[in-house]
Amino acid sequence: MIVTNTLERIIRPLKRKYTDSLRPCPFCGNELPTLVINEYSEKEHFYHIECECGAMMTTNGGSLFSDKNKCIRAWNRRKG
Repeated sequence: MIVTNTLERIIRPLKRKYTDSLRPCPFCGNELPTLVINEYSEKEHFYHIECECGAMMTTNGGSLFSDKNKCIRAWNRRKG
């Protein structure tokens, strides 16, 4: 219970946005995948991209990207 309360204070709600620079989902063809911005502090943001079909782009190790542009480039290179 303490861990949950601690995490709730540290992690701010996710911001989601659509961006024209994202290519369609390589699995379902959805034209509007979502760039998700995870805020851990005012200066610390991490990114991943997800689609309604469940496809998600994280780093090879499953971590979130610390650089938004690297995250977008990785999604746009992805093959289904």
